[in-house]
Amino acid sequence: PDAPLEAHNTRNTVVATLAKLQMLVAEPTELLPQLAMQNQMLACLHWLGQFQILAFIPHQGSIALEDIAELADVPEGQLRRIVRMTAAAGFLHESQPGHVEHTALSAPFGNTPSYHDALMFLTTTAAPAAMQMVAVTQRLRHQQRLLQGTAYNDLPLAASFQQQATLRRQWPSYLKYALGDQDSSIASILNSFDWESIGEATVVDVGARSTAMACALAECHPSLKLIVQMSTSPDPLTELDSRPELDSRIVVQGRSWGMPQTVRDAAVYALRVPYDFPAVFAQSRPARLRAELEAHLGVLRDNEAARLILTARLLPHHDAAAAEDLDGGVFQPDVDAARGLVFDMSLLQLANDRELEVADLSVLVRSVGDANGHLVLEGKLQAY
Repeated sequence: PDAPLEAHNTRNTVVATLAKLQMLVAEPTELLPQLAMQNQMLACLHWLGQFQILAFIPHQGSIALEDIAELADVPEGQLRRIVRMTAAAGFLHESQPGHVEHTALSAPFGNTPSYHDALMFLTTTAAPAAMQMVAVTQRLRHQQRLLQGTAYNDLPLAASFQQQATLRRQWPSYLKYALGDQDSSIASILNSFDWESIGEATVVDVGARSTAMACALAECHPSLKLIVQMSTSPDPLTELDSRPELDSRIVVQGRSWGMPQTVRDAAVYALRVPYDFPAVFAQSRPARLRAELEAHLGVLRDNEAARLILTARLLPHHDAAAAEDLDGGVFQPDVDAARGLVFDMSLLQLANDRELEVADLSVLVRSVGDANGHLVLEGKLQAY
């Protein structure tokens, strides 16, 4: 279980370093050409996805553009121009005039449905919502608050999800591949906890989408028993693991979000805040967090030795998000912080919601309580 996490962290470091190097050598005059190319790439990828062009290209070898145009019922000339545009960025390759083949970058979008779903959500839902921020601000600038709805219409996105099965299928893929894999950060946080100090104990994984985390903990720490509580059906991108040698120590339960915690004797409650449909769009982030913390208040009061580990994606502190001033007036961005800002903007544009900062979460945790006491924040851990 450590190898994938280590590989993930190494890759993130390399990507961040490359981005910083690119920033060091960039010129102001390069910004608009880069944006223009990204704009065309987004439009071309939308076109390729909408007409299922990538599925017609074999995994190995090439195919004639004429054949694809006939199969997909699209103009061959337009197809050729779009392929050449995306090939300029390493997405597809015109191996010889009139023939196209996959590259390492494009192949997964042709043979892995979840990648295609993420791409289509980006181009058909997220991007249009982002471009409508001006219109929404103009329409609502005189109101006391933003109405709950998408940025491009007044229909709440949760209602749109109820009506469109395609959106419900695409959202988890977009969340995982475009906005960042939250599970890798959770794994890093949980791995840093001193599990040996609690001995033989029960750990409850609250709000999980799969049993992957529980299996990893059970394999590394034989003294632990794991209870996995899911509020929705398992994530289709991460099916339930089945390991006979661990089955006796892992129990899967259903539990509705915000309902009182029924497991009373656990040593650790690892609480994650899922972004699954419909909860992510049906209720604000602070409201969802408060409901779940209040659901665990009685358990923590009755079992003073128990600990609750709240794992949440948070907006970086403004100092972390700010660029670092380097010699010569060149600014170096924090790539991890930028990823958090992208997610925050996505919440604004898609659900008129916002991500919490560390300070917001601290205040929220300390505010949960009753006449008999309140929650106490013992420590903080950070991971990306």
